[in-house]
Amino acid sequence: SYEFINNIINQNKFEIQDMNSKTISIIIMIYDNIQGKEKKIEWKGIDIKIAKNIEASLKDNVLIMTLGAMLNEQLLIKVFRLFRETNVVNFGDPEEDYYIFLGSGCTRYILDKKNQEEVKKYLSSFDNSIVGISAEEYQPNIIGRKNEIHVYVHHKKNNSDEIVKLPMVYESAGTQKMFYLYTFFKGSLMTGNALFIDELNSKLHPLLIRNIMQMYLNKDINKLHAQLIFTSHDVWQLKSDVLRRDEIWFTEKNEEGISKLYSLSDFTNDEGDKIRKDQDYQKNYILGKYGAMPSLKGFEGVFG
Repeated sequence: SYEFINNIINQNKFEIQDMNSKTISIIIMIYDNIQGKEKKIEWKGIDIKIAKNIEASLKDNVLIMTLGAMLNEQLLIKVFRLFRETNVVNFGDPEEDYYIFLGSGCTRYILDKKNQEEVKKYLSSFDNSIVGISAEEYQPNIIGRKNEIHVYVHHKKNNSDEIVKLPMVYESAGTQKMFYLYTFFKGSLMTGNALFIDELNSKLHPLLIRNIMQMYLNKDINKLHAQLIFTSHDVWQLKSDVLRRDEIWFTEKNEEGISKLYSLSDFTNDEGDKIRKDQDYQKNYILGKYGAMPSLKGFEGVFG
């Protein structure tokens, strides 16, 4: 949200220019990070009564993107839709989330043979024992209950050509989580939208997380420049060979329980120079040089 103070919006310039007594012009300057310069958006001939309503709305911290959409400004509508269509994935319990996913109807895509082949390639990229995927639609003998889709993972037995079909619900929480994430990854990469995932590292090996990051960095795969934004407690990913300094952010909680968000690129040494790219980010974080460390006490007196 943006705070309206003396016709100025924090982070974006907001200006009202008098055209005559009945109509005004509104100018908003938005900083374009890609081109590294400001862009001017101007609405002319706006009725003064409408403008006053706009000013009142901004006082109530209305998002400027919402305002732009209301005024039919195409650039801001595009940004507004981008946020509205962005997926946010939150994993508390991968197994529970998987059951919710099964019941949501989103798994109907897996009934298609072509999609099954794609998912098989996706899952076998981290588990070479997976040789196939199949799915069946099942109608429960309960009145009013929706049809269910049962997904099976095909494994090849050791030292044998026999194939065993294992229900997805019996797979590990990590495999279930990756199956659940497939449609989100595909949707993000096919549309160029950002994908937000909370606790991406939960239940997944650090090298698999690295593989996912490299998938988004691969221009042959991520042709539409989709973004992956995730939270993690896995310090192993703090590597300069994959992430830029401005792509690493920390949250630090103060004594009042209020969290502060800041970037690694904000740090400078005593001479005012930015942190070097060849520094060991992981080691420096563990040493407490970047903050965002938990305040821990021992368990003495808690048990026994």
